[in-house]
Amino acid sequence: MPSSEAIPAGASGTRTRFAGSLKDVSIGDLFQTLEMSGKPSQVELDTDIGEATVWFREREIIDAVCGDATGADAIYRLAMADDGSFVARFRDDDRAPRLHGAPQRLLMEAARRRDEWFQRAGDGLRPDTRLAAKRDGLVTTGDGLSIGELALLARLDGATPLVDVIPPGDDDATHLFEQIENLRELDLLVEADPTQSRSAGARVELAPPPIPESFWVRGYATYVTFEHTPARWVIRCAALLLMLVTAILGLALWSGRVALAGQLLGWALLLLGHATTTFPQLPFRTPALLLCEPLLFVAELLERVGMQFSFTERGRALAQADDLAATQ
Repeated sequence: MPSSEAIPAGASGTRTRFAGSLKDVSIGDLFQTLEMSGKPSQVELDTDIGEATVWFREREIIDAVCGDATGADAIYRLAMADDGSFVARFRDDDRAPRLHGAPQRLLMEAARRRDEWFQRAGDGLRPDTRLAAKRDGLVTTGDGLSIGELALLARLDGATPLVDVIPPGDDDATHLFEQIENLRELDLLVEADPTQSRSAGARVELAPPPIPESFWVRGYATYVTFEHTPARWVIRCAALLLMLVTAILGLALWSGRVALAGQLLGWALLLLGHATTTFPQLPFRTPALLLCEPLLFVAELLERVGMQFSFTERGRALAQADDLAATQ
């Protein structure tokens, strides 16, 4: 893809990566190209609102970072850019998916939010605008400002782009833009120098640190990798039912023996279920996970009837990412 501007450092004409300018190639065309390729890829962008990175896998966007925004919010923020350059590389770094989004669907929502943002912003305000408070003016007129306007002035530091103060799709956008207009009429705001503010607010790292996973996310990721035979599923149901019924009977009869006997038999059935798999010793590598297996099985059953849990969705995505890494 030719460009009349300088190609970013690190780009080349090889088949594994390409680069260009957003003046020549729109974000929509770029995303469509990466989607159609069907290859795992990563595109890094340096735009007028900051740096961004977007990861593609299996024709979907699996993660995105733009400024402090992540996931779908990062795509909505990136769509506010009008100028910049990009370097796209066809590679897979085994990143755990943060989302599974069709590029065109995300861009359509981003375009809607962009249009709404500009309609509310009015003339003279752009996403990369940096506004700062006039301290001298606050001495004489600060007492007449509302709490909301004072809070907004504190966020307008001259280094933060307006798109981060009022993100696209913000429910309070109309009210915040009205406050900015009022502050400008009172001559309490000044536009900071874009070059200085951009360098002052530049991000040092392009990609965020790895997302720490909780015990339940890692546990469910391991749980779904276990071999799920029909016999094991039936045994699990029987074990769970036995433990539940005997626990209720034990409480009703005030008999600890009934409850204890039922729990022991239930755990014996769970272990028997593992014996029906190809690698029955696998769960014993993580004893803590083995103790939590009834709860994880209940979560799986509840998912089948339509209930959703964040740790199960994240765990399943983590397991799929590990499987993909193992096959490559």
